[in-house]
Amino acid sequence: MNDKCPNCDKKYKGLLSSNRKLKKEYVDKINTISQKPKDGFCSSVDCIISVADDITIRLNGTAATLRIKIEPLFTSMPIVTAQHPLRWEYKTISIVSGQSVTGTGIFSEIGSSFVDFFGGQSNQFAKKLKDGEDICKNQLRINAAKLGANAIIATDIDYSEVGGAKGMLMVCMSGTAVYVSNLTEVYPEIEAELNEFLILSKELEKVSTDLNFLSNLKSLSDKYLEA
Repeated sequence: MNDKCPNCDKKYKGLLSSNRKLKKEYVDKINTISQKPKDGFCSSVDCIISVADDITIRLNGTAATLRIKIEPLFTSMPIVTAQHPLRWEYKTISIVSGQSVTGTGIFSEIGSSFVDFFGGQSNQFAKKLKDGEDICKNQLRINAAKLGANAIIATDIDYSEVGGAKGMLMVCMSGTAVYVSNLTEVYPEIEAELNEFLILSKELEKVSTDLNFLSNLKSLSDKYLEA
């Protein structure tokens, strides 16, 4: 019987060691996302935590690359306010939502008067609104893509001031994620970019799930270790 860890060669739990084996299901999971699979890991800091840290660094790099690729593709997923868009053949999946809170620094002045309405003050306010809307739209698209949707209908947007005198602007957006079966007929010009957006979104979701697993794994709770 092998009483040493295949990864770090340290002895497992015994008279002279408190190291515990990582459960096989989690060894298998690590091996599916690692570029250096092993037969086993133990609870030693130099073992599983070191491995998790190395994988995390690599996956963070992958996630950063995916975000750069996805950013210019966000607008390829249609977001409309119509309840039943003309000629769309679709199935409803789920409601999706997005929220953004932004400091304005100009709310009190705008709320009390329309000074410089067509000047820098109103332009700054409009930009804050636009930034908040864009954040919400992208959240809707990411959440819809996770559900297997390729469009969002019945979209609603709300604005409110939060934080009292602190001048915080909250933008909330919600809509219904749908899968449009004839999207090629409705919007043929976006098909290629939308397909790429959906593929990259799934890849990013997988990376995010793996990163969350690795973060939890480093707690070394009994859930992950053999008795």
